[in-house]
Amino acid sequence: MVELVRDDLEATRAGYPASLNTSSSRTGMPASCIWRSYVRIDHTGDPCASRRLRYVRCMTEPQGLAAVIDESHRAVDAFMRGDPAPLQALFSQREDVCLATPFGPAQRGWPQARDTMARAAANYRDGRALGIERIAEYLSPELSCIHEVERFEAKVGGSEETTQFALRCTSVFRLEDGRWRIVLRHADPITAARSAESVIQT
Repeated sequence: MVELVRDDLEATRAGYPASLNTSSSRTGMPASCIWRSYVRIDHTGDPCASRRLRYVRCMTEPQGLAAVIDESHRAVDAFMRGDPAPLQALFSQREDVCLATPFGPAQRGWPQARDTMARAAANYRDGRALGIERIAEYLSPELSCIHEVERFEAKVGGSEETTQFALRCTSVFRLEDGRWRIVLRHADPITAARSAESVIQT
């Protein structure tokens, strides 16, 4: 069996960006593409069969989505300082918008999502984003989804100690009147393996 494993570092070494690309000057290919490098791993037992593939794959990215995703990353950075406004500004205000935070059940509808963001942001102070890792992405012209691990440091709740933590986050973006909006965001702190018993609420 042969599998292809994504290798962003290899893409970087080959001279291609390993993340969302908005410039085609170096590649001669269309702008707004996602460039990925892959490692070919052969599981047939031949140690010489596995090798790095010196190419990248291009997948058309919906226009404007990368900029809004970048805005959302800056918004969660501000969120760690107790400011929900930048993230609120990126959300859809339609009735089917949905938000699930680590502090309570999912809320549906713009007024509920807006107020939930405000309450959640109040739990953080003097913080910042340390890094965001893209795990998966599913792109289409009108609806796109990304799954990321967001890493932060902040003072949480009533603590005066700055703590580092991570959230796994799924965000769904919908094109509304020519602008990408967040229509769903689900964030929770499960970023490591847990026991089966952990799903039982006590």
